[in-house]
Amino acid sequence: MLRTVVASLSLFSLGPACGGATPPATTAPPPAVTPAPPPVVEAPPPTREEMIAAALARVPDIARAVATMRGLAVAEVPAAIQSPEAFRAFVESEAAASLEAPGAVDPAILSRALAAVGLLAVPTDLVDASVEAAVTQAAAYYDPKSKHFQVVVVPETDLEFDMVSAHELTHAIQDQHFDLQALMPATLSDDEANARRFLVEGEATVTMMAYLVAQAGKDALAPGKTGVLQRQIASFASLSSVEIGAMIGGDPAAMAAIASLPPYVLTPMFDSYMKGALAVLAVYIGGGWPAVDALYATPPASTEQMLHASTKLVCRREAPVPVIVPATAAGKGWTSLADGVAGELGVSIYGQVWQLPTPASLAAGWGGDRWRVFAKGDATLALWSTAWDSEADAAEFAAGMRASLATRKVDGDVRHKGAWVDVAIGCAGKACKAPLDAMAKAHGKASPIVAPLTADEAACVERLAPPATP
Repeated sequence: MLRTVVASLSLFSLGPACGGATPPATTAPPPAVTPAPPPVVEAPPPTREEMIAAALARVPDIARAVATMRGLAVAEVPAAIQSPEAFRAFVESEAAASLEAPGAVDPAILSRALAAVGLLAVPTDLVDASVEAAVTQAAAYYDPKSKHFQVVVVPETDLEFDMVSAHELTHAIQDQHFDLQALMPATLSDDEANARRFLVEGEATVTMMAYLVAQAGKDALAPGKTGVLQRQIASFASLSSVEIGAMIGGDPAAMAAIASLPPYVLTPMFDSYMKGALAVLAVYIGGGWPAVDALYATPPASTEQMLHASTKLVCRREAPVPVIVPATAAGKGWTSLADGVAGELGVSIYGQVWQLPTPASLAAGWGGDRWRVFAKGDATLALWSTAWDSEADAAEFAAGMRASLATRKVDGDVRHKGAWVDVAIGCAGKACKAPLDAMAKAHGKASPIVAPLTADEAACVERLAPPATP
């Protein structure tokens, strides 16, 4: 660049001296020569290290912007880059600590029980699957123990980096105000834990997307302006984890890891982001951020509430029906291994595992459930008692369960009566009668059938619905 400029200046200075005789006095003087403009020296693009340092330096501003959006204060959140090796070590240590928590079930026993129910196709190393899910899919995380924000996979662009920061810094704000560790005690059922995960991740997704829109000078959360955001999130929520990965061009290794994970691990992780965001948006539209804040004091009790937030959480808060499978239901000689609540999300996962035609429809109308698995030597007996919002919902589930038992090639029986469906898996003929009777006896006299929405509730649901696409 410098050589080119010097050569140009030399030509201009030599021009008048060349060309022969001196012009006569009457000839007009030559026009003044305008000096060439100074060269534009382009700054070299920032190095990867400089880009990362600048992105981390923006963290305090992003935290304040998200906190302002949420109407909450925020304290400093330390942020750093963490190597994949250090992240794996962290995840493994967290997994090990969870196994030592009071009431924790041995993973091998839990895996055997979940396979007996059918929530897993085969017994699976759940610890290994959970670790792989984290280390192959997580780009960053906020640790409520250390109170640090760690970036594991550094995004390629500033926009992507800031998007990740906005999401994880929302978790920091949640923790500072609502104590994320207290929100997720080890005593929760799978369904309760998944419902709370929908809340935490759903809110972070909403604030992340609203933050990005705000960078263009628009307010996606302004009254009457949330429809666009609702439609965008609903579009993502309708996709499977594999479809999302293909759309965003995921790393091949990460995509392969997704394909290898059982739905029991993968589905709650992915659904918590977009389907959780839809639920949080419904709560926000119904009562603003104070209504979202209130969910941390009285958390959602089921994934049903989060999957149908307008009808089950906001306009009418519908509590799950308490369901009992007695510890003695299997009879003499059987030992109870484990029990749990599948929830609407779990029933849908069951449908995915056994490739039923419409897993979401199979699970719709869930009102409550409990499963318990018993062992006698190498034999297992899984008992699953379920309550439904209507007899039609119960009938659909019963038909799906009968079809799945044939697909699984396992002995069992399904009993449908009213809005109740009881399932015994691992017994044949008359051997199923006593366990099914024991579950029926525990139903109690109250009917799980849900009354139609009142006029006020129906009007509320209509108000929360996104407007039609323009």
